[in-house]
Parts: sequence; structure tokens; C-alpha cells
Amino acid sequence: MTVKEFFLEKLPQKMPYYEKRDAQIQMAELVEQTLTNGGEALVEAGTGTGKSLAYLVPALNTDANDVVAISTGTKNLQEQLVKKDIPFLKTLWEEDFSYMLIQGRSNYLCLSKLYNTLMNEDDRAFLKKWVEETHTGNLNEVIGKIDWDTRQMVGSDPDYCLGQRCSMYKECFTTLLRSQAKECKLLVVNHHLLLTDLMIKYTAGFEQGLILPPINHIILDEAHHIEDIASDCFGQEVTFNDFINIKNQTASSKELQRKDIALKNRIENELDEVTSYINRAKEIIRQKEKEQEDRIELNSELALVAGNIKSCFVEARNLLSEYDEDTLEAMALYRKTARVVSGLEAFLNEEQDSVSWANRKGFYNVPLKVAEQLNNVLFEPHHSVVLTSATLSTSGNFSYIKSRLGLETPEEAILPSPFDYSKVLLAIPNDLHRPNSDEYVKKIGEHLQEILPQIKGGSFVLCTSFKMVRALQDALRGKVNLYVQGEQSPQDLIRSFIEDGSGVLIGVDSFWEGVDVPGEALKAVFITKMPFPVPTEPLFEARRKLVEERGGNSFRELSLPIALLKLRQGFGRLIRRQSDEGLVVIYDSRILVKNYKRDVFNSLPTCSEWRGPLDELSEYIKSESCWCEKLFKKPNCASSIGRF
Repeated sequence: MTVKEFFLEKLPQKMPYYEKRDAQIQMAELVEQTLTNGGEALVEAGTGTGKSLAYLVPALNTDANDVVAISTGTKNLQEQLVKKDIPFLKTLWEEDFSYMLIQGRSNYLCLSKLYNTLMNEDDRAFLKKWVEETHTGNLNEVIGKIDWDTRQMVGSDPDYCLGQRCSMYKECFTTLLRSQAKECKLLVVNHHLLLTDLMIKYTAGFEQGLILPPINHIILDEAHHIEDIASDCFGQEVTFNDFINIKNQTASSKELQRKDIALKNRIENELDEVTSYINRAKEIIRQKEKEQEDRIELNSELALVAGNIKSCFVEARNLLSEYDEDTLEAMALYRKTARVVSGLEAFLNEEQDSVSWANRKGFYNVPLKVAEQLNNVLFEPHHSVVLTSATLSTSGNFSYIKSRLGLETPEEAILPSPFDYSKVLLAIPNDLHRPNSDEYVKKIGEHLQEILPQIKGGSFVLCTSFKMVRALQDALRGKVNLYVQGEQSPQDLIRSFIEDGSGVLIGVDSFWEGVDVPGEALKAVFITKMPFPVPTEPLFEARRKLVEERGGNSFRELSLPIALLKLRQGFGRLIRRQSDEGLVVIYDSRILVKNYKRDVFNSLPTCSEWRGPLDELSEYIKSESCWCEKLFKKPNCASSIGRF
């Protein structure tokens, strides 16, 4: 059965309320063509297209022995796939198929560590009982039931894994995971796990540390972040938590103590010396942050401190090598300390094609370009790779993402959303031109004070910095029900916001995308500023300089495309269902007059529009009965309509 036959014949029979969507069928046919013929495809599918089914159906139509990885950027989409979309298809599909969600191996219990690590004995007893009940060994099942430190200690770790030499190999949950994965048609993973696994395969071949089996086809949903995730995966980082974990694992090792307690004490003394250097590094970083320096130069005192930390870990690594090779924990800690040494060396010896920086989490070195590595680990080794998202294009084309990912001749499709965006009022004031001034933020705060209480439903206020979040929080406190990023976990914050029904959520990056609030719970989105990247952010700054050194225009090639993608994501929070309608306000008047204004409007759907002085927006809405009834509470509309 072709995908077109599935959507036109099979699906309507089993799903009477299904409405044919031409864009969904177009996408499914393009995905099927790519999976069959091989190569790459870029597919932008607007909200409401039904892109999940549009790639899952062709994935199931591939050769019987082919394995398809579906990789996502968020847990929300993973849950939608494994709890809703794939189970639904399983009820329709003529042939049986298997699928599974695979998470990073640290999410799974290591039985060897459970029995050989010093830990809270109550937690050990609980986990031993749980082992008899669980089918997966996924430690997310016991969150809140054991100490977080215990959870960190007992997670599976490739550095500790003996593979078939382990006495618990047959009972091992990661062994079971690999065995089950080999039998699956569809594997649902996240981008970070996928790229990390592929990088290991490319550099070291298949070995015991791998989770994923050989894959024929890869479908990357939420693919607009692939470059950033690839930079993380292909770079090196050494966090302050890494230092602490190695120290704690050394101290809690019963095996090191049993084999040679004197040697263990020497290692602990060496790692104790690191503590003062770590504290000094954190102190320097805090001071630099106060001075608003994002990048710490390598000739600074911090580089000297990082060098001292490296020296301590070199000594600890050498001491660990004195244990016998059959001392599992010594070998695991040796590999961990060696990785710390390698990461610090990369940080201290920044290459021309990479950038190093430090922040309150640790030390980093990442590549400036990932195209060649993506070709080596992702595109070249696999028969087909499909990249899709609701936002992949900028200014109506794929030039930006193709250049960043090194794609030369992929199949391409930009498929519009079936939603009616005439039900969205896009309001842009024409008198706010200085977005970096205090007066700009003050005027936004005053306008929000005036308009938010009138909105019939909830509102998002999307900011580009926590400084602006705090300023608007102060301006709105006591005037509306506020839900501010950082006060609860993102999941709890969204849940509380939806339950309120007329609240105001103020947030930054993570709330511009991946948040689904349909219906009256979200009636208005206020975008405070064009979301251009922070020019001093280390990785962006280095990439910008690279473009300019070769004579390119960094604004057109980097800054603007990044901002347009994020703007589209923020705009897309409003319309999540066919029946949704509402207001989007973009306060930044620059988009009306700057030379990139055409790029902005080419990147947004065609809406109803208003432009004018900011203080006239509410009166305009009141004067237009259709908009007043859609957006404002009845008392506000009734008084205004009565005047006409």
C-alpha cells in the first residue's frame, strides 16, 4: 500500500473524523521517495500538517528488515510518538511491528553498581526490590523514591561497563535494551543520544558502550536545533559536577578500598587538592559575569587555575593506573579522569576551528563548523536522512540550514499550515525603535498593565533576557496572575498556567518553542523584541568572526536567520488547533523600517494586521467588534460597541 492510498483510503475507514490534508500527503510522498531512493530531504511542515503520521507511515513502509530511527528534540514529542501516534498506527497496520523509546544509558540501572557502590542502604534495599518488578530498569520510574545522589551513582555508565566479562551481563538492563532494540522497526530517540552514539561508532567502531543497533534510515523531527546539538556532541566539556562526581565515586568505592586502601587515600588526597582550585575558578567566573564578560580569555588567571586542575587530574589518572587491570572501578575512574584531562587540554589549547569558554557550569571547547562531521557520522553512512520541523526555512528558503549543515542537493518542500491565520491579529506598534533602552522596557510594561487585564484568556510574554523578565515581572506584579520562568519547573509552570485559564506567563528561550497550549488558555502572545542572538555569546561570536574573516555578511548569514527562526517559533505558540484565534504583538518597531523587514514578513504567515502608535492598540481592538469579541472580555467590548 502506498502512502497516498493509506491517507485516502485506509485512514478514513478507521478514523471517520479524519479530514484529508494535501500538505500531509505531499510530505508523506516526499518522505517515502527519500526513504526509497536514498539521500536527504528538508521538509518544513506548518503547524497542523500532521507531520508525525506523514513520516511514520513511510517509515513503516520501508523494507521489512530496515530499522528507522525517529529522533526528536523534546521529551514532549517523544511521549506523543510512543504513547499516541505509533500505538494508533499499530492498530491500523496490517503487519505487526515493534517499536521502543530509547533514552541515554545513564537512565538505566547498573546492577553491578547497585551491589558494589557505597550508598544509602535504605535506597539499596528499595532498588533491590524494584529490580524484581521493573521490566526496563529505567530509573525515571523511581524519581522521588530514592535520593538523587543515589540515582546518579547507580546509573549505567560506559566507563564502568565490562560487557560480556561482567558477572551480571545476562541480567543487565542495557544488554536487554540492546537486544530488544535489534528487533524493533522504529526506535524513538533524542538528537543528543543519536549523534553521540553515531560519533562513537564513527571513531571507534561497534563496541560495548553503544546502545543503538545499526540504522538504515533516520528521521529528525524538530531538526532546527541540529547544528547546536551537534556542536555540543562533537565538542568537549568538563563541568564542575564532573569533578565532584569523580571525587565522590572515588570516596564511595568499596572495590578501591578493598584492593589497596593506601593507594585510594593518595588518590583522594590529590582530588581534595582540586577543591580549592574549583572554588577559585567559580569565584573568577562570578566576577566575570558581574562585569558581563561571557567569554573568559585563555591568558587569564582562570586559564592558570584550569591548568592546576588538569595537573591534579593527571596525577590522579596516573595513580589509578597502578591498580590491577581487573579492578573495575579503577579502570572506570581512569577513563573518567583521562576524559577530564582531554577536555581541559582542549579548553586550554583552543584550535583555529574551535572556540573555548568557561561559565558557572564548567569549561568548554566546541567546533565552529559541524558540517563535515555531520556528513561523516549522519548523512554519509545512512541510506536516507529526513529533516523536518515547523520552522526550518528563513525568508522563504532553506539556504541558511543547508549552509550550516553542509547539505548540497537535498529534496526540499515547504508545506503551509492548514490553519486559517486570518483569525490572528498581528499588531506592530510604529513608535518603539530603541529596544536596548530602559524607556523601551518601561513602555512595554505600561502597555501590558493596560491590555493584559482585558484579554479573554491567557497570555504569553516572550522575552530575550532574564533582565527583561524581572523588569516586566515588577511592572505586572499584583495586576494579573503571573507565572514566571524559574519559579517552578517548566512542566509545573505550564500546568498551573493552563489551569488558571487567564494567567500571564513570562519566559525566555524554552517558552518560545515546544510549548503546546491550545484554546482559550492562550489567547495572546506578546513578543518583546526581535530575538537576535547575544553578540557576545562565545560560540556565536566566534562563528560571526569566521564569517567576517572570509568577507561574508555575518548579520545576513547568521544573526538574521537565527532571529527569524526563533521569531517564527514564538509566533507559533498561539495557533495550535484549527479553532484557535488570538493576538500576537511584536513590540519591536524596527521590523517596519529596517532593511530586513521583508525577510520578517516573508517568514510569518499572512495574518490580519494592525500598525500604529502603541497607546492606540486597545482602542483599535475595541472599535472592531469582531476583534473585540475574539480578544477582550465582554465588559470591555460591550462599553465600546455601544458607542457605535
